[in-house]
Amino acid sequence: MLVDARRAGFPGADRSGYEVGGKTGTSQVVKNGEYSDSESIASYVGFGGGDRTEYVIMVRVSGENQEFQGARDALPIFTDISNWMIDYLKIQPKG
Repeated sequence: MLVDARRAGFPGADRSGYEVGGKTGTSQVVKNGEYSDSESIASYVGFGGGDRTEYVIMVRVSGENQEFQGARDALPIFTDISNWMIDYLKIQPKG
C-alpha cells in the first residue's frame, strides 16, 4: 500500500525497478502548553530495496518559527537519500 501510494502521489520520484514506499507527516509544535500556528514539524518515514527491503530512513525537518510540510519538505530529502542508498549499498533492481 505504501509503495502504491508513493508511486501514485509522486510519480517519477524513484528509480525504476525498486520498491520504495513511505508516509509523510506534518505536526504542530506545542509552545507554552498550546499548539503554535506559526511552527510545524515535517517528517517522512520510508523504506526501499529491490526484491526485499534493504533500508529504512526517517527524515525530520523542524526549525524555530518555521512551517514545514511532510510532502513538501521532508519527502524530497528522503528521495535524495534513498537514491544514494541504492548506489551505496549496490542494491540490484527487482528481479
